[in-house]
Amino acid sequence: MSYKQILFLSFILSFNVHAVSVDEYLHQQLDFFGVKKYESLPVNNSDEYQSKINLGRKLFIDTNLSGNRNISCLTCHNPAKGLSDGHGLSQTEDGKGVLKRNSSSLFNIGDKFNTFMFWDGRVHYTPSKKTFETPEAALNG
Repeated sequence: MSYKQILFLSFILSFNVHAVSVDEYLHQQLDFFGVKKYESLPVNNSDEYQSKINLGRKLFIDTNLSGNRNISCLTCHNPAKGLSDGHGLSQTEDGKGVLKRNSSSLFNIGDKFNTFMFWDGRVHYTPSKKTFETPEAALNG
C-alpha cells in the first residue's frame, strides 16, 4: 500500500470530530506520519536569475526545438492540465496515433531530490557523479 493510500485511509477511517477544519485534521495526520514541510529555495530576484527564467519560458514555447518544428514543450506539458497533456496515453505529434506512455507532469522536476525522469524512471541522475544513466549505454555519462 502506498503512502498516499495509507494517509487517505487514515483520514477516512479516523476523522477527528474535534478538529475545527479538514485542514487542521490533515496537519495532525501529517504530523502523526512525520511528514515535514518542504523548505523551498529562497526567492532570487537578481537580473541574471530573471533572465534565466525568461529564457526558459521562451525555450518552453519554441517549436524550433522539435524535430518537425511543429510542437513545443507546451504542447504536451500544459499548465492548465497539471503540466501534462491530460490524457492517460499521449497522442503522437501529428495527432493520428497513441503512444505507449503519457506525458509526465513537470511539477518539482527541478527538485534536487527528484533524480528519476520519465514515467518509468528509465533515466536516473546521480548528483554525486553529476551523470545521467539510461538504458542506452551510448547516452550515459
